[in-house]
Amino acid sequence: MSSRSPSGIHDRIPDSIVGGAPGEVSLAEKVQFHEALLNDMLTFVGILEPNGDIIFINNTPLVVGGLNLEDLRGMKFYDAAWWTHSDEVRELVKHDVELCAAGRNMVHDVQIRTADGSLMWIEYSMHPVRDDRGEVTYLIPEGRDITARIQAEEKRRASEEQNRAIIAAMPDLMFRQRRDGTFLDYRLGTDGNLGVDPDQIIGNNIADMGFAPEFVEQTMAAIEQTLHTEESQVFEYEMIIPGVGPREYEARLVACGEDEVLSFIRDITDRKQHEQEKLELERRVQHSQKLESLGVLAGGIAHDFNNILVGILGNADLARQDLTADSPALASVKAIEQAARRAAELAGQMLAYSGRGHFVIEPVQLNTLLRESAELLKASTSRKAVLEYNLASDLPTFEGDITQIRQVVMNLIINASEAIGDRRGTITLTTKYRKLGPADLNSYGEDMTSNLGQPLREGGYVVMRVSDNGCGMDDETRTRLFEPFFSTKFTGRGLGMSAVLGITQGHRGGIKVSSEPGKGSTFEVILPANEPGVGEASAGGSEAEDDLGASPVATVMVVDDEDMVRDVSERMLQHLGFNVLVATGGRAALKIFAARADEIACVFLDQTMGDMGGHEVLPELRRIRPDIPVVLCSGFSENEVAKSFIGAAPSGFIQKPFTLDELRSMIRRFVKPQDR
Repeated sequence: MSSRSPSGIHDRIPDSIVGGAPGEVSLAEKVQFHEALLNDMLTFVGILEPNGDIIFINNTPLVVGGLNLEDLRGMKFYDAAWWTHSDEVRELVKHDVELCAAGRNMVHDVQIRTADGSLMWIEYSMHPVRDDRGEVTYLIPEGRDITARIQAEEKRRASEEQNRAIIAAMPDLMFRQRRDGTFLDYRLGTDGNLGVDPDQIIGNNIADMGFAPEFVEQTMAAIEQTLHTEESQVFEYEMIIPGVGPREYEARLVACGEDEVLSFIRDITDRKQHEQEKLELERRVQHSQKLESLGVLAGGIAHDFNNILVGILGNADLARQDLTADSPALASVKAIEQAARRAAELAGQMLAYSGRGHFVIEPVQLNTLLRESAELLKASTSRKAVLEYNLASDLPTFEGDITQIRQVVMNLIINASEAIGDRRGTITLTTKYRKLGPADLNSYGEDMTSNLGQPLREGGYVVMRVSDNGCGMDDETRTRLFEPFFSTKFTGRGLGMSAVLGITQGHRGGIKVSSEPGKGSTFEVILPANEPGVGEASAGGSEAEDDLGASPVATVMVVDDEDMVRDVSERMLQHLGFNVLVATGGRAALKIFAARADEIACVFLDQTMGDMGGHEVLPELRRIRPDIPVVLCSGFSENEVAKSFIGAAPSGFIQKPFTLDELRSMIRRFVKPQDR
């Protein structure tokens, strides 16, 4: 550290530093003037010995912040407090002193610590001062505040890094092109795939890169429109990528200057596929809901229709009992009965479509059923249609109603025959066994749903395929195929295909339809197969066969809220030799039964009534008299109505419309009336 007194500075600063000609102004005046000038500066300026000792530092608020020059004079410049916050910076300044003393100019951007303790960036330089002999006599350090500039640059760099990170993470391809289509720059996104060598992009024109002419024309038009309107343009296109296949893209163009555009290209193939799958799912749901609604409507109509048929068929049956064999009215009554039975069959088809048909479930061997029906099937086809069989060996059984399954086969064969028409053609009937997983079942389409809309379960299925080389179907026909009474022949043809769907769904199976105009159709019906050793015995009921040993004239109660059904049932039972009590509804039945339970031998109970349903009345009857036989009556099938009964089950079931013989057979299971 220098031992000179403070006044020694006047003798140490040469004219080359303080300026002015010798003798004009005293050295002290010059020094005072320059000290005042330097202390008003925002930058700091100093004078150092070649060894780094401080001779003078201006008292700038930027650095010193009120420090006394006397505290600094003689201190090594690199030991000053504003450098000591960092050993690295101190060593840098110390090295600068050594190099500057050797005659070099030094410039750095460094951080200093100000008097208030904060850090500041300065642009710091150090220059040597030489005497007449060229020797370094002084070192002049200078510094100016560049904190704002450094902070701005740091923000810019951070923003650029953030933008680069965002761009790097984007899946889009980006291109910069001139108006003429020449590529100036590009960036391949994370999903980028151009189908061309990236090294051949820059400098080439879009028209010279092997793209389809339509794509080039569309792109050039979008570039021109973007530059003309200065508004972004968006368009979609399809491109076949070598080794990948067709892909769909969305291009978004924005202006970039007066003669350039930026293009952002996004692969939207997966998005388009998902949108299509969503639309297809919505269509299938709507179609399923439509069929379900039609099924509910058909079931309701069939139920009410069967109630009406009870009156028609029952009265005709009673009338025929009163006619002699030579009565001229007998033929008319029989015709009424025949028409009523045909109407009942139609109602049965409507119930089958709704999934509420009457099934007599037993193990069914499909090949045996087809062989036994061969003559009937042959008679149902046109003379020019050849019926071929391709039946698998060792086909397992499935649980089903033989009559209903035979109706499915007949309807499909007739449908195939009508598709062939007057031309020569072939109908092929194939059976096989298949194990189906979820993926297989999903491939069958919207008709592959079981009863009540539940999805089909994976497992073994008996498959029946009916194929023809007839006229085929277009998409509209295919969509409406299973609607009741829809036909390509003429309006109101019938319930053939809708009944096929209902029967199949009622058997927990499904249908797959493939067809193309002019190339024929294939209907594939699948039904859950029995595993070996399962379902080999018919599922029989455990209905009571009680013979109550009734009094000479037994009493039967009929409960129904339909006047016609109640009236004809009463007269049919009276004809069979019973006393009959009638109730107009569930609550009326409970009042009558509570008063006369001991004398009532059996109850015929309607399932669907306005005040109380049969499933509500039955437990109350059994609570009054647990052993009372109750026969349930309904226009729906036994399987359907059985779902309503939990715990208390009816003793028997008779489906509307029923004949006198069917009623006699049912009632004699529980009561023996006095013979007439």
